[in-house]
Amino acid sequence: MTALENRRPLARRCASQSGAALAVVLHVLLLACVLGQIVYLASRHRVRVDLTEDRMWTSTESTQQLLDRLDKRLVIEAYFSPKETLPVNVRALRDWADNFLDEVVQIGRGKVVLQRFDPNSDKAIADRATRLGIQPLKLQSQSTTSLSVDQHWLGLRLQYGGDKQKVLPQFAPTSSFVAEAVLTPAIKEVTSGARKRIG
Repeated sequence: MTALENRRPLARRCASQSGAALAVVLHVLLLACVLGQIVYLASRHRVRVDLTEDRMWTSTESTQQLLDRLDKRLVIEAYFSPKETLPVNVRALRDWADNFLDEVVQIGRGKVVLQRFDPNSDKAIADRATRLGIQPLKLQSQSTTSLSVDQHWLGLRLQYGGDKQKVLPQFAPTSSFVAEAVLTPAIKEVTSGARKRIG
């Protein structure tokens, strides 16, 4: 066997190995492109699915119809303290509030805008919230060496069409049903015009 005959199988093996490596690299690049497209589309189009048996996270049909009839933009200003600063028992209330507000924004299909403000981070925001009538929760915080009273904010202002507004001084629902029972009538009040009385 000559040296040339020994090189041919080696060359074939090297060529097949480099081809396999190239195929793996192409597959990884294509997979990265597909995943990038999925992430891009998912960030543009949010979909929430309620898989709970009792439809705990789904709003009622009356709320959906109310939001479908909006002809102007509804801006919801949430004056919330950061979740990590809240006491543990208040964090659950904040979760209910956040989840229902996200549901309302999704049902609104672009007609409902949610703006979040942290009054604890800026005195001007805290002053504006106070002027609007939003009341902070004053909760005691206790450690082994001290006792303090902290202010936590959980209030909303609804603005419809720039000229109508409704303030919810405290929005701390204990369930999605309570969140809907409080927020839906407020939305209805701010979006409905003054009706003429006959008689």
